[in-house]
Amino acid sequence: MSATNVATRLSVLLFVVGISRLGHADERLPTEDENSSKLGLGLGAVEYKTPYRGVGDKVLPFPVLLYENSWMRVFGNTVGIKLPSFSDDLSLSIRAKIAIGEGYKASDSSFLEGMKKRNGSIWIGPAARWHNEWFDLSADVYGDASGESKGQQAHLSIEKPFAIGRSFELTPHVGVEWLDKKYVDYYYGVKLNEVRQDRPAYLGGSTVNTGVGVRAGYKLSERQRLIFDVGSTLLGSKIKDSPLVGVSSTPVVSFAYFYMF
Repeated sequence: MSATNVATRLSVLLFVVGISRLGHADERLPTEDENSSKLGLGLGAVEYKTPYRGVGDKVLPFPVLLYENSWMRVFGNTVGIKLPSFSDDLSLSIRAKIAIGEGYKASDSSFLEGMKKRNGSIWIGPAARWHNEWFDLSADVYGDASGESKGQQAHLSIEKPFAIGRSFELTPHVGVEWLDKKYVDYYYGVKLNEVRQDRPAYLGGSTVNTGVGVRAGYKLSERQRLIFDVGSTLLGSKIKDSPLVGVSSTPVVSFAYFYMF
């Protein structure tokens, strides 16, 4: 088994589609000072829908690890190296992340029989997060470092936290995700040697997904936090047009409990 396959399987145990949004909430968890390191452990579960025909909804439990110090941050499937910034409101980093929910194998459904397995990738690229009094804006660009799809992807998201009392916080979020032609063709294309009567050849093109959701956080104590996130991604036209895809959107519901040491 290749290192990429091992990493992909491990990532599914740790995190699944959409759970990375929970990571934004932990940035406001307490620490004794801004320069001190912080360690958090937690448990959670996620229910999500894959876009592929014949593949049902999945429910998975997962452990959560958070570690952060002055120069790096680890959360779930992502490791970030912090970069200098000219503003306290702007954070910059170089990130590496293990693919979450990408790909499939032919045995996942009868409709995918005869398709070559598509593996998840390891992605590396720059990321930025800007905090201000009106909203938080996040952006990142990634390239496929493991050579599975040889593609690129970029994300832009905006969210606004609303405090309700001293313990409850509600955060609506909306975002867009750009996927290049190589990415879409690898994960949603159908090659000539994979064609059958109900599965015509398909060449993917670049597309944009749109996501919307809301995250709720509840502070049980100074070091304990519950987080619930519900959202959905509207798939771009080049994905929806694929004969492998049977839905126009993919909902996800996530729950997590954190304890900060």
